[in-house]
Amino acid sequence: MNKEEDVEKYEKEILKKVIEDKTKKKIEKINEEIKQCIKENDTKKIDKLNQKKEKIERNYESEKLLFSDEDFEKNTFSNYEEIKPFSKHYECDNDLEKFIKERNIKIKEIYGEETEKIEDFYNFLKTQSHKLEFLYIYNPIWNILFFYQKECLDWLLFLYKNEEGGILADEMGLGKTLQILSFLSAMFQSKFIKNVLILSPATVMKHWVCEWKSIFPFERICIFHKSKSSSVEKLINSFKFFGGIGVVSYDGFKIYFKNLKKIKWDYTILDEGHKIKNMNSLIFKYVKEFECENKIMITGTPIQNNLGELWTLFDFIVPGKLGSYSSFMEEYEIPIKEGGYMNANQNQIQKAYKCSVILRNLIEPNILRRLKSKVAGQLPNKTDKVIFCSLTEEQIFFYKKCLDSDLVEGIFKGEINVLTGIDSLRKICNHLFLHTQNDKYLNPEYLVNFCGKMIILDNFLKKWKKEENKVLIFSQTIGMLNIIEKYLKYSNFNYLRMDGKTSISKRNENIEKFNNEKNIFVFLLTTRVGGLGLNLVGANRVIIYDPDWNPSTDNQAKERAYRYGQSQDVETYRLICANTIEEKVYQKQIFKNLLSKKILKNPNISKFFAKSNLIDIFTYEHNTTQIGKITSPENENVQESNFIDLHDYEFKNIIELTNEEKKIISNYKLKNILTDTEMIDFINLRERDIKED
Repeated sequence: MNKEEDVEKYEKEILKKVIEDKTKKKIEKINEEIKQCIKENDTKKIDKLNQKKEKIERNYESEKLLFSDEDFEKNTFSNYEEIKPFSKHYECDNDLEKFIKERNIKIKEIYGEETEKIEDFYNFLKTQSHKLEFLYIYNPIWNILFFYQKECLDWLLFLYKNEEGGILADEMGLGKTLQILSFLSAMFQSKFIKNVLILSPATVMKHWVCEWKSIFPFERICIFHKSKSSSVEKLINSFKFFGGIGVVSYDGFKIYFKNLKKIKWDYTILDEGHKIKNMNSLIFKYVKEFECENKIMITGTPIQNNLGELWTLFDFIVPGKLGSYSSFMEEYEIPIKEGGYMNANQNQIQKAYKCSVILRNLIEPNILRRLKSKVAGQLPNKTDKVIFCSLTEEQIFFYKKCLDSDLVEGIFKGEINVLTGIDSLRKICNHLFLHTQNDKYLNPEYLVNFCGKMIILDNFLKKWKKEENKVLIFSQTIGMLNIIEKYLKYSNFNYLRMDGKTSISKRNENIEKFNNEKNIFVFLLTTRVGGLGLNLVGANRVIIYDPDWNPSTDNQAKERAYRYGQSQDVETYRLICANTIEEKVYQKQIFKNLLSKKILKNPNISKFFAKSNLIDIFTYEHNTTQIGKITSPENENVQESNFIDLHDYEFKNIIELTNEEKKIISNYKLKNILTDTEMIDFINLRERDIKED
């Protein structure tokens, strides 16, 4: 019997089984040896074996992080019953009778009288609307749009006329939700559509409802959530008759797939559409089977790892446009990849460039991407900085002790998973309590002064509090959030917190509070939960406390404050412990960002840590950089781009560093803060320097 499984879930279960089986066999073997030693009354050997067993059990607990959700959180929230309105005005319209009554009140406010014929009201709205070819868009909506957002409506109309799908890939924070809903309002008002389905992460389903109700409350919007099957059936039947917008999570889409297929949908919108990037995943198979006339995908990161992902996205929105997967790999991915290597010959480079140009021309009509740097006149300024923090003396002691331990020796021998050692080193970088579990490091006198990052954080928050700024602080783990929360309490700073345990309704309530109440100074969030689709424009300062393996995760988090609706200049700071595993992870992030644009290679985490790289990863060179000193880079207007043309990148052979280049490296090493551009330059030069040695 064939069995269909989600690839990610399947791989996770396989990983779990392998680690558990490996540990079980080792423990069983030691237990057998202990039994033999008991018979021989060899107490010394028994003690050694027990120590060995404890070490294996510790390694297992650390390796469990690879498949456990207890600390590193995942964006899977399937408890739909938690979704409750935080404001009566923004309630979803699952109750049809209630919606009709509320709509009639709104119509009377604008039209002057109640009418049961929505066509009469829409005909009246035409006199209050801007005409976009054959569409009418209500003036109050049209007038709030920036010029680039109005261009998006032209593009969406172009796709509709040509019966093609598209990817809205604007940089995060440019108002993708508003642009999509503005277009849908015009389509509803002009009577070209009846039913729209939006697939969205569970965390932002309510955001879609709020945005729609605030701009066009004349059409129904419902959330398909967990309830009795009879209730779901009733909601589906009412959609067949009455129409409107349905919002469902990706998990909910799989649950209600058969019911949803009963409706003729005019549009399917995929928010955070890169969730279907894996062509072997279950969700991709579901959306491919789902019939709909028009398909739009929203994602700020259309390419995260490789060109194969781009093919998958296009196979959904415009099936067949990029050919079969095998032909796409042969014609585009492989030549572009080969032409990007440092040792590529001139023919390979030219072929890669030619293929890149052809591919970009092919996808250009179906993908719209604007950068904040291009519409900067319509947005406040943003500065994006990295702070390299020195370890404290106590952190250095534990870091070196870890490097000299049996753990690292086992990694070099291939006996222990490399991620186990990396996890230990990262805990030391973030806070000694995470590594030692010694409560003394949570006391007020130890909590800050024995951690380089906390010293920086303390300096920043005291300064920003005086300036009346508002701050977002992101960390990957619950454990680190708990430590920062203790610090905030000791310092008497008003704060809010959001992590995977925060209910959906409470999240919406906290977002509203933070954005609107001046007395709330800090919003404390996990990177994966707080970084997804949330609008936190009440903040103008952002701290990324620890880097994520995936650069797009950190980018999503730091863009929560710098987006449509922000009226203040925004400063973002990423804290990296200098000369440690964190700096090396950050280097990989930067290269991964570049490679996702060029597709030079597949940035698989396991490939980052080949044996040839282990010596570099598990080393530490002490730098006497002053801790807590806050400096600014010379160029504060850091602009980032998620797309770089192939011809912008020079593929050079490794040559000997000039004296000027060596001087640049020395200057960079003396700085506490480097921009992304400086960091890329620094890494390139240092890599060449290392290879020459």
